[in-house]
Amino acid sequence: LIKQTDILRRMSRLVKNLLDLSALELKQGLDLQEINLAELLRSVLRDYEMVFSAKKIDIQADIPPKLQIKIGTVNCKADH
Repeated sequence: LIKQTDILRRMSRLVKNLLDLSALELKQGLDLQEINLAELLRSVLRDYEMVFSAKKIDIQADIPPKLQIKIGTVNCKADH
C-alpha cells in the first residue's frame, strides 16, 4: 500500500511539473522537442503495475514502437 501511494504521489508531481513546464514554454517561447510517447506510456504502465494487480485490473496496451509527440503543438505522428 505504501509503494502504491508513493507511485501515485510521483505521478501527481510529474503531471504538475509537466503543466508548469508547458506554462513556461508558452510564456517564454522555449524551443519545443519531440518526446517518445510510447516509452513514456510504457513507463507509466510499469509504475502502476502493482496498483493494477492489487485491484485485479488487467491492462493490455497496443502501443506503436515509435509514437512521437511535440509538446505544445498539434504536430503528432505515429510510425507503425
